[in-house]
Amino acid sequence: MLLAAAGCTTPSLFYQPPPPPEMLGTKVDQLMQTQEENAEASKFVIYQHEFELNKSREGEMGRGIRLNEYGEDHVQANRRKRP
Repeated sequence: MLLAAAGCTTPSLFYQPPPPPEMLGTKVDQLMQTQEENAEASKFVIYQHEFELNKSREGEMGRGIRLNEYGEDHVQANRRKRP
């Protein structure tokens, strides 16, 4: 009986109450901000589909690869965005 009474009156040293609930949308806002930052960074990536095989004027295959029209436009747009 003495142990039961002592256990009820002394505060527990190991129990910590959970944090208060966060406002609705807090986690979603953080996730959306991260997604937006990642999307901004991906604008400066040049992808494989923006390249083509280098062709000579006669239509023969040359050596190497080069940017296609879309790739050139993408690089020009990135150049204009740089500070």
